[in-house]
Amino acid sequence: MIIRQLLARDRQAWAPLWQGYLDFCDASVAPEITDTCFTRLTARERDDMIGLVAETAEDGVLGFAHLVFHPNTWSIEGMCYLEDLFVAKKARGLGAGRALIGASRDLAAERNIKRFYWRTHADNDTARQLYRSVASERDWIIYEITM
Repeated sequence: MIIRQLLARDRQAWAPLWQGYLDFCDASVAPEITDTCFTRLTARERDDMIGLVAETAEDGVLGFAHLVFHPNTWSIEGMCYLEDLFVAKKARGLGAGRALIGASRDLAAERNIKRFYWRTHADNDTARQLYRSVASERDWIIYEITM
């Protein structure tokens, strides 16, 4: 399994994974949002959003991690939010999710990031098993206002 940055040439492999992720989240976005998301994740001149992919020589791209780097009020160093993590059904349980989290954490450490964090739905038991093995679960509750 290789973890590397998402590249513009990966659009065809990334698109069905992105749709699978949206389906899993029971969500939909307009095509222009998908286009903008992919452009942001692959734009080399940007350093605030980066996409990573997991791939094998046999199966190609099997999963992705989308990272958002941002400043914060509690430290000089920034933070890294793992906004999206998804692995194709055929690759689940093979270590792709763990490898994507590890590579994301390493990239954040290279940037001297103070905190690397993500969220998941409370009933996402399969993912939470993995997350508990690599991170500390917090007691914070998230509130949102959709604009």
